[in-house]
Amino acid sequence: MLSHTLLALAAFMSASTQSVSAKWILRPTDPLSYGRLDSIVNPGEVSTHVHVFHGASALGSTYDYDDIRARSKCTTVPVQDDLSNYWVPALYFYDGNEYTLLGANVQIYYLDRVTTYGGKPRQAYPKGLRMLAGKPNRRVITDSLEDQSINWGCIGMPPNKEWDFRNFQKKQWTCPLGLRAQIVFPSCWDGKNLDSADHKSHVAYPVGDEIGECPETHPVGFQTVFYEFDFKTDDKSLKYDWSRNDNWVLANGDTTGLSIHADFTNGWNVTLLQDAIDNCQTNDAGIDACPAFAPWHSNVYKNPGCTPIGDYPDEEVGTKGPIKALPGCNPLWGDEPTKPTCTQDGATPQLNRLLSPNVAGWNPLGCASEANGMALTAVSLKDQMNLTVSSCLATCKAGGYSYAGVEFGQECYCDNKLNNGVSVGSDQTVQCTIKCAGDSSQFCGGNRAINLYQACEGAACTQAPASKPASTGQNVAAESVAASAGTGAAMNTGSAMNTGAAMNTGAAMDTASKAPADTANNMASTAAKQATSMAAASGSQMMGASSAAPTTSAAASIVNKAVETQTTGASPANTKCTKRKRRVQY
Repeated sequence: MLSHTLLALAAFMSASTQSVSAKWILRPTDPLSYGRLDSIVNPGEVSTHVHVFHGASALGSTYDYDDIRARSKCTTVPVQDDLSNYWVPALYFYDGNEYTLLGANVQIYYLDRVTTYGGKPRQAYPKGLRMLAGKPNRRVITDSLEDQSINWGCIGMPPNKEWDFRNFQKKQWTCPLGLRAQIVFPSCWDGKNLDSADHKSHVAYPVGDEIGECPETHPVGFQTVFYEFDFKTDDKSLKYDWSRNDNWVLANGDTTGLSIHADFTNGWNVTLLQDAIDNCQTNDAGIDACPAFAPWHSNVYKNPGCTPIGDYPDEEVGTKGPIKALPGCNPLWGDEPTKPTCTQDGATPQLNRLLSPNVAGWNPLGCASEANGMALTAVSLKDQMNLTVSSCLATCKAGGYSYAGVEFGQECYCDNKLNNGVSVGSDQTVQCTIKCAGDSSQFCGGNRAINLYQACEGAACTQAPASKPASTGQNVAAESVAASAGTGAAMNTGSAMNTGAAMNTGAAMDTASKAPADTANNMASTAAKQATSMAAASGSQMMGASSAAPTTSAAASIVNKAVETQTTGASPANTKCTKRKRRVQY
């Protein structure tokens, strides 16, 4: 029997030959991230299993509509005024020994399927709406519209094969074009509650079928959101063993797929969404045919640099390669009616902020624009491919400086004062969203934008931003990181001008590992030789600053191993170049 969800898609496609209606499809770029977050079910905590996320960059462990609208710098969806987040559990390939995280692409349909109770017009999602579709512990499929609206598809399935679109355990093929999770969300609202205890009762499916009328209890009709998450199951490196029924495993340990579910948090510009509902009367599902989305017409939007800036669990979930166990306590779960008891040991990881981390002895000031000149000029360390926030601050501390800053992912600066009128909060549009070359879980400034820190002692160390602009999104870290100090020498170029190039590839979230001590020592030695040579050539004192600056030859070694960035496969035609006086960012 053809699944209810596939019938919905067929109805969506056939509607284009019958009459115009408000519908569109969002086709995001690569996922925003993978991680154990769920701001709906586990707000402020590490969630029970890994999800794959698309949408706005201010994704974190909590959700607030105004906050995500203010702090997000980008989104993976084409319509950049949709700052919603869309997610489902991650899917792994299991070979009996290790788990390989499978890549996932998504198509997000906005369909005009439902009829509002009483025939009133459909409304945009209200600010703050969140909802969940599916049952995370489902083991029995009923005839309910909810159960019929959530299933799986095997894309590219041979025509002579049979397929159970609800349970993927009994399979003998790899789905050449992907294993597709298909989820239709409720599209009727009670008109009062933005959430509910089970995250579903405040919304409902229409009466009869998904093109029916909203019930009287939930009279307000929305556009129907429909996810198609395509997991890449046909990787030739995956060694399938069809004698087992656990080749594919959801992040919660489910080997059947019955527990697939999905989440949505609204981040739309509500005015824009209502305009699209009212005026996207089109036979074309693309956004180019919708006048409301005119700013994004004829633009295959690619934002490979869009990465999350909220708090994130400090753990590896498979983005670097196969892992031995599913993150969290998630034993394999097959036909059993209840999930097996967890016997796995392991501490819950900390939630770390992907922004300006706290470092002992320093107060983070936030992100500042350098449009009118450099903030810190006494010490300049550039092209530091192992740079972390801690290593830069340790360098400045060893030199006796009271201000430190990181910029462009691989540059460290020190001084005893802020120069050229630079101050945090003077430019509300400034972005410090380039990851540190030596630790991709941290941000090290931006293009003509610097993350500033001020040295402190005792009670003066507030470990909080002295100034937090409303829209810069520069929150402090949840974790304090001890500054690592070493010996060596810092160098000053003696000039605000220096040429070079840096790549910002929008790497997937990784956790950097520490470099061996001999590597750190070699880097410190190189820095000392460079500094000595420059000082001799210029006839100036080491550290080359004013009389207030220390003359001691000292710098901390940069010890974090550079993270190998992962490109997103964007072609040169879709790559945006931002030129700068001191360097070029590609």
